[in-house]
Amino acid sequence: MNKSELINLKSGDIVQGKSYGLGYIVVDNLGDRVIAIREVEMTNPIEWSLIQKNTKQSMHWTARLALKIIGLALRIYRNNERRTQQAAHGV
Repeated sequence: MNKSELINLKSGDIVQGKSYGLGYIVVDNLGDRVIAIREVEMTNPIEWSLIQKNTKQSMHWTARLALKIIGLALRIYRNNERRTQQAAHGV
């Protein structure tokens, strides 16, 4: 990716780091830098602790919108990943 491509990233875009191949979802573009988050699947409840419970009253509307966008981006990413795996196995 070049600087122009970085500047033009939008919320919901999915990028992949070249060093480790990890995927990230763009949450915000601040012009000179981009904020992105990593998806983690939780399967073993004993390994996790709840730090703060989310309520509609405690969350700003922009955060709720960002979470909806992230959820949509994750579904798209997983569907594309599933299709890629199926194509690789001739399904």
